[in-house]
Order: sequence, then C-alpha cells, then structure tokens
Amino acid sequence: MWVKGTSTTQVFCPEGWSYERSLSRQFVVVPPQQVDKALKFLRHQSGLDVYLNELTGEEVFIGRPKLKTD
Repeated sequence: MWVKGTSTTQVFCPEGWSYERSLSRQFVVVPPQQVDKALKFLRHQSGLDVYLNELTGEEVFIGRPKLKTD
C-alpha cells in the first residue's frame, strides 16, 4: 500500500520466490464452454482430479473438497 501522491519502484516477494515458477506466470483460464474440449480427465489422486490440458500438454490439478452432508 502506498500513500496517495507517492511512488515506489520496490516490489517485495517471499524468500525463494521466482516469477518463472509462480502462479502469476503459469496461471491458465479455461472458459466453461471449452472445458470439455481443453481438459481430458486422467485420474483421481490424493483428493485431486488430474486432467491433461490439451492446449498446453500439462497436467492440471483440481481440488475436490469433501463436504459433510446430513
């Protein structure tokens, strides 16, 4: 946060952080209408659904929380 009227050129990041390995660089959005075309289900692993992003060739992990039901 900066005070109005001031400027700064410093950016602070956690120790060991790098842009190349960050979510900021690797973030991908698949529009809902293209999910069936872009993502191919591979497996369920450790509480995650694993898909192949056929646009990038990379695996995508989607968490599936366990919800309590009555």
